[in-house]
Amino acid sequence: DSVAALVSRTGIRAPFAILHPGTARREKFWPADRWGEVAAALRQMGATVVMTGTGTGLEAEDVAVIRAQAEVVDLTGQLRLSELAALISQARLALGVDSMAMHLAALSRVPQVVLFGPTNPFHWRPLHARAAVLCPGQEEPVTQFDPRRRGGAMEDISARAVIASARRLWAGD
Repeated sequence: DSVAALVSRTGIRAPFAILHPGTARREKFWPADRWGEVAAALRQMGATVVMTGTGTGLEAEDVAVIRAQAEVVDLTGQLRLSELAALISQARLALGVDSMAMHLAALSRVPQVVLFGPTNPFHWRPLHARAAVLCPGQEEPVTQFDPRRRGGAMEDISARAVIASARRLWAGD
């Protein structure tokens, strides 16, 4: 099993949470220091925090900030797509912005916290019950989706809201 070998090789201890902060569009990034806060909160919940992504290009600066601020198993730039998908499928929780990694988590029905800013979650949200969709200016996950919803700035999503959703999902609520 390649996931078992990957987990063994990298020292990931269960239970683990995937933190995938990047995506292809800069306006969809959430402030890196807030990801650091979230990673610290996950550690307090007992999670091993596994950071994934390319770690290069648009992500490079943010990954460096998170790496410096939080204790994570950093797998950025080390996984093939098939390995990322397999690893996500084994996570107890996945967190990230609207990105391919969060779509992979949705396919595996992994509990997840997904942050949407400029994109409308109506079209791209996870369609399973163990997902919390957070949007700018709201402290609680979105439960009513509107195809005409206007986007907002990622900075307007609070770390408090992300951590609260992560806690609920981590606890199995």
